[in-house]
Amino acid sequence: MRRFTKIFSFYCLHWLKDQSVALRNIHRLLETGGEALLVFLARNPVFEVYRRVAKMPRWQQYMSDVERFVPCHQDSTDPAAAFAGQLSAAGLEVASCCEARDMTFQFGNANQLAAALRAVNPFVGRIPTEEERSAYMADLFAEIAAVGTQGMQSGRAVARYTLMVAHVRRPVVAPQSQHHPGQDQAIILNMN
Repeated sequence: MRRFTKIFSFYCLHWLKDQSVALRNIHRLLETGGEALLVFLARNPVFEVYRRVAKMPRWQQYMSDVERFVPCHQDSTDPAAAFAGQLSAAGLEVASCCEARDMTFQFGNANQLAAALRAVNPFVGRIPTEEERSAYMADLFAEIAAVGTQGMQSGRAVARYTLMVAHVRRPVVAPQSQHHPGQDQAIILNMN
């Protein structure tokens, strides 16, 4: 099996309800002493919006599995500690694990927000007609405003979220094999 000295994962792990399998795979894929940088959403108000919209009678049939799409750390009071525990349980040495709070992104206009929501929303494709999808998006926008999202009135919504950032290593448990400069290999997982 091919192993890597570096693994990078950006915006992937929050889609997994049970991250333990992925973390064990990262451990397995790293060379001894190899490092991984993992960055993903720990919390995002959009997932609370999904929960609210899923309770609306009109959309319940399309969103009955809403919890499958809510990150496992969304409701955690200390997601960094919880994730650090998961990393350790997978056999990884935690160099650092923290929440990057108060991350923001301002959309230039309502069309940009709508396009971003359609691109990552797992439910929109389940809605059969364009007319219904437009109504769904209108309800989604209303709930985004209802949770206090800044800039909704001007069409320049400000998305606020918390990232999880972890730097881990596969522990050195035996003498490393000889390593020659220029042989570093990396794998990058990116889902934006």
